[in-house]
Amino acid sequence: MTVTLTKYPTALLNKIGSYVCQAVIYIQQQQPELLLDKYKSIPWRDNSNQSRLQAKLIEAISNAQDWESLIARMEIFIKALLIPSAINTPVLVKLQEKIRQLNPDISESKTSENKQDVTKIAKESEIENIPAKPDENNQTSLKEHQSENQQNIINSPPIESLNPKNELNNQLKTAENQQDINSINKKISVININQQQTAIAVLLLDVENIQITTETEQVLKNICNHPIQIKTAFANWQSMGKKDIEFHHRGYDLIHVPRGKDNADGKMIAFGSQIDEYYPKVKEVLVCSSDTVMTNLCNHLQQKGLTVYQISQQSSNLTIFNSKTNETTNHTVLPSIEKVLSQIKDIIKEQQLQTSNQWIKLTQICKIFKEKYNFGVNKVVSHHLPGKTVKNIFVAQPEFVIYQIPENPEVYITLFKIPSEEKPNNQILTFENKSTLEQALMKIITQAVSENPSNYIPIHTVGERFNKQYGKGITKILKELNLSCNFVNFLQSCNLVEIKKTGNIWQVALK
Repeated sequence: MTVTLTKYPTALLNKIGSYVCQAVIYIQQQQPELLLDKYKSIPWRDNSNQSRLQAKLIEAISNAQDWESLIARMEIFIKALLIPSAINTPVLVKLQEKIRQLNPDISESKTSENKQDVTKIAKESEIENIPAKPDENNQTSLKEHQSENQQNIINSPPIESLNPKNELNNQLKTAENQQDINSINKKISVININQQQTAIAVLLLDVENIQITTETEQVLKNICNHPIQIKTAFANWQSMGKKDIEFHHRGYDLIHVPRGKDNADGKMIAFGSQIDEYYPKVKEVLVCSSDTVMTNLCNHLQQKGLTVYQISQQSSNLTIFNSKTNETTNHTVLPSIEKVLSQIKDIIKEQQLQTSNQWIKLTQICKIFKEKYNFGVNKVVSHHLPGKTVKNIFVAQPEFVIYQIPENPEVYITLFKIPSEEKPNNQILTFENKSTLEQALMKIITQAVSENPSNYIPIHTVGERFNKQYGKGITKILKELNLSCNFVNFLQSCNLVEIKKTGNIWQVALK
């Protein structure tokens, strides 16, 4: 018979096994999609299945040489039952916290430290009934008491844990001299610092109500005193397109709710009301929803001693209410340059349809943008690109063509349709009308002129570049558009260029 030596008592290992079984049963009942397919159909509530699962777990963790090794083996065992994305779900995070609290090494260390502190205070304060040196009977009694304490720790409720701060406060009542008080105050300060270092913030998001961006998240990080370690988003993800992929990549835990009004609200309130049980280290909670029904959740969390930030958003305006200070602050969340360019592109397209003009004034674009989004393009540019102007953001963008008449401050912008990258450069493209052909030529002329210090370039250079890029000659395109003119005549009809003849060569430049 093989005897397996274990560092930790059987009662403790059985306790861990019991916790794991309870977690698996809970997952099967509440979130069965987290289990691997082959484990979904097993009746985990059956005692025999629980016993087998517990025996397998104990076999896996019993040879661990230290507590961290035991925890690591337990996590590997649990991962074998679940899909990869399930490991950070609240029920498993809570399970890990509960099992870490069972660490007998920490419990024995605390018991020893507390004994030394009490003995020291008793001696210095001359408290009766606590002998400085216990006799043999007392030593025997003390050992029995420690053994009982260890067994009580193993059998204690999972959420309960020793509170060293309360123990020190009790010592304060006993100690009478200022030296003892100062010493204990220092210990309390150290505990407070350690608690602050391990404290976290949790973000709860109703995606059906608010869809915060990465820029918004940065604002929220700046207002918190603790790092946002947990982000949980609630929605009917089947109706949210690819938002589930986006939020998953941004580090959110996704909780799915059925279709229906207020289902996300209800789930978020139920989950949020027990957030301190799921994450015992939480000190701050950010409730991201504009629904007034969330006020009850915020009040409930505040009564638990948590700092709650109630977040609402309208367009780019973010409103943050701090329950601890009763202060409301407003922030304007500025989008990225890429987002602004996409929004400007939509404005240009709308203006082109309304005015039948392909070239739109930049001042007009900026005016419409500010009316639509409640902040100016210049504010975004100065925030992301200090020292740059609004005009600068279009220069390196191939989809935008800019033009400025010499000695005139007005800047004009149009869009240039870039051929698909999947198509070869010489693939023949269709031009719908004169305007689209003019845009293509303006793009080529602008690029060629920027490379020529004299500002004038031969028109045959334009024709060669056009043919190389689009696979068709300009003359052929003119015929397809039923434009009864040659290339020179067409350029003469364009308002934004001028041409001249030098010898036998026609040249073109921007006006």
